[in-house]
Amino acid sequence: HFPDSVMTVQSWHMGHLKKNIELNRCTANDTLPHLQTLRRMADDIEPAFGNDAKDERFVKYAANFRAALDTAQSSPPLSCESLQKTLGDVGGQCKACHDDFKKG
Repeated sequence: HFPDSVMTVQSWHMGHLKKNIELNRCTANDTLPHLQTLRRMADDIEPAFGNDAKDERFVKYAANFRAALDTAQSSPPLSCESLQKTLGDVGGQCKACHDDFKKG
């Protein structure tokens, strides 16, 4: 259940960030809590995915995901336009890994 749980929590926070854009709620106060949780959860990716985490591509994707979130936290989006770009950067890292590893 651990891999599904990690992905469910990540998806929930990404969904709320997307919803924030729809609601025009894109201040740092609106976005940072979600970005911080995404970043904390990113530390659980390799432990959650066992054998996949032994693949150097997987490790690189996880590292790139954390780097995108680190960038987002160090220079938080302050508008919906910048949040959209941040979500594109972070989501692009998710997609890259999912393209190679998501089953089913």
